[in-house]
Amino acid sequence: MGISSHDMPNLFTLLGPYSALGHSSNLYTIECQVDWTIKAIKAMLDKGAKCMTVKKETESAFMKFVDEKIGHTVWGNENCGSWYLDAKGQNTTLWPHHNVAYWNWCRKVDDNMFEFK
Repeated sequence: MGISSHDMPNLFTLLGPYSALGHSSNLYTIECQVDWTIKAIKAMLDKGAKCMTVKKETESAFMKFVDEKIGHTVWGNENCGSWYLDAKGQNTTLWPHHNVAYWNWCRKVDDNMFEFK
């Protein structure tokens, strides 16, 4: 969700990949991400773990979902000249859906999406 990465345990970011907005206020997204991060840290502490890492398959599934969604927007269309596209024509910056959908993703932490150690 642009908050954590498989390669970086215990690192939580704001407005990371696939989470910034080009169509609304990023403050709402940041609020959702901070709320989710608090829940994730609480889940880690409740399990007595010192480390949590998002599973690779969870990260890949999210990236696939966003890549498919962004392809149907002007921000993912190479012919529109979007400055969000990288040299490969991929947009890894924006959340391609509405804010309520992102809030829905961030409502709860699914323990099955993480490895706790």
